[in-house]
This record gives sequence, C-alpha cells and structure tokens, in this order.
Amino acid sequence: MEFNIKYRLMLWKTYVDRGRGLTSYFNEIFLILGVWQIATYKSPLWVLVMILGYGILTFIGGWGYFNFGWEILEKEVANQYNFFQKEVREALKIKNVV
Repeated sequence: MEFNIKYRLMLWKTYVDRGRGLTSYFNEIFLILGVWQIATYKSPLWVLVMILGYGILTFIGGWGYFNFGWEILEKEVANQYNFFQKEVREALKIKNVV
C-alpha cells in the first residue's frame, strides 16, 4: 500500500476516534435504544441504520473537531496545566523570546 493511502486511512481513523470520544457521553443511550429495538422485535435493519448513522456522525464530528481548530484549543488548555509547559514558557519570557 502506498504511503498516501495509509495516511488517508489513518486520518479517517483519527476522525472517527475523536468523534467517538466526543459522543462517548451518549453511548449508553445508543446502546439502550439498540437493545430496545431488538427486544421489541422491530426490524434489525433499523438497528443497522442507527449503527451506520452513528458511524457517519462520529466521522463528521471528528472532522469538524480537527478542521475548526478545536484540537489546537484543547491542547492549549492542557498546556496551561502542564508543569513542563509552564516552566518552558517562563524560561522563554525571561529570555525575551516570546
């Protein structure tokens, strides 16, 4: 496989992973809905549609998270509480680099 294809696949995987992280608060609700649909003997096709919709939702959510700059903001907030980053920023202020 070419590097470009591998890169694209890993980028899509990252979007889905980030989207799943963003929607992890709702996973239990989706699980309950899926079990309820199967328990009430409704069409399994509806459950497959819900799974496909969730997959698309996670991809779009992860894509938006990266492309609208939320990832950079999250890292910046984490860096404000990182002791190493605090020391580096203070050292750069002392040297008038920043």
